[in-house]
Amino acid sequence: MPAALAGGEPAGEVTTRLEAAGALDFRPLSPADVVGWLATLGQWPDGMAVATDPERHGLSEADLDRVRNAAEHERRERERKRRSISVGGRDFDVHSGDFTALTRELDRVLQSGSAPGITAAGPLRFTDPRPQAGRTQATGRTRGWRYGGGTDSGLTTAQREAIGYVGEWYAYQWLCVRYPDSMDETCWVSGNRRKAFPGPSGDDGLGFDTSKSAPAAGPTCTR
Repeated sequence: MPAALAGGEPAGEVTTRLEAAGALDFRPLSPADVVGWLATLGQWPDGMAVATDPERHGLSEADLDRVRNAAEHERRERERKRRSISVGGRDFDVHSGDFTALTRELDRVLQSGSAPGITAAGPLRFTDPRPQAGRTQATGRTRGWRYGGGTDSGLTTAQREAIGYVGEWYAYQWLCVRYPDSMDETCWVSGNRRKAFPGPSGDDGLGFDTSKSAPAAGPTCTR
């Protein structure tokens, strides 16, 4: 299959190549024109008729419908995945910013004993931190370390925000179990607290996400 037609977004690739060849400079192209230009540029399959008529290629209307339906299904599935994160084996649409259902599932997973480090399953264990230069786009805060060794390449803004919320939620729950006498909902101070609790919206400019007041040692902050 020629490179222009082999990718996941062939329409964009074909348009780019036609623009580069100057084919779009003077008049709109008909489907037959596009096929002709692809053949001229060497981007039409060898041995295939240079034509747009499905019958010339042995295709019926039913064949085309199957391809259209499959393509639409794949498009919707890609969009669904870009709007969702998975927790406890379930997908949650986080695009709207309403994390009510997600929070309910986080609590269910926690109550079931599935959250490591928070219940009797054992202490919370992080991988070794590694330096990460630069500032976050959301807050401008410098992040000195990243835990877990993963990357967020390809994630949407909504997915990154939801994953950050999940991390903060579990960190808050862990702190509540570890320090029950000095932790309550007011100790979650970042902007994500508004997704879990009413009241103040939180402040992402503080440089930390949660704080606790230890009687002997004074205020302590964690990120």
